[in-house]
This record gives sequence, structure tokens and C-alpha cells, in this order.
Amino acid sequence: MNITMSVSGDLEKGIRKYPHIKWTEVARKAMTEELGKVRKLEILQKFIDKEKFSDEDEEWMNRNNWHPIEQLALNPKFIKEAQRIEKKGRYL
Repeated sequence: MNITMSVSGDLEKGIRKYPHIKWTEVARKAMTEELGKVRKLEILQKFIDKEKFSDEDEEWMNRNNWHPIEQLALNPKFIKEAQRIEKKGRYL
């Protein structure tokens, strides 16, 4: 797919000032990163809603070495309990 973009003002001036930069690649990278963020949010929402992941979701997570559990903060109760156990000399 080809995409045509219009730029103007300071953005256009900056692009013209640095013609050695491969601006198409910069745009492609930015779009890829944004798409990854959106995909993570979709999968994270499924995780929160306790929906089953599709095969496509699983493939994407494996390909990107990412799982939604990595985005969730540890429960403070869990941290406190782990610290209590550690003080007693018992490790998880």
C-alpha cells in the first residue's frame, strides 16, 4: 500500500533542511510503533475482560515477545507478602 502525506510549515522546512534523512523510513517506523501500541492496547483489553486470545493474538505476542501481564503493576498486597516472606528467610 502506498500512502501520500501533505506536510507544511515547520515540518516541511525541517524535512527540506535535512534531505539526507530517509523520511519515508522515519514515517514507516513511527506508524509501525503506533500500530504496535494500538495492538497492545487491544490485547490488554482482552486480557482485562478475560477474553480468550485469538491465534492471531498469540502469534503477535510471540513474534513481539510481549504479554499483557507485563503491563500490569504488581499488586501491593503481593509485594508486601513477598517482603514479609523474604524477611523470614523464605524465598519464593
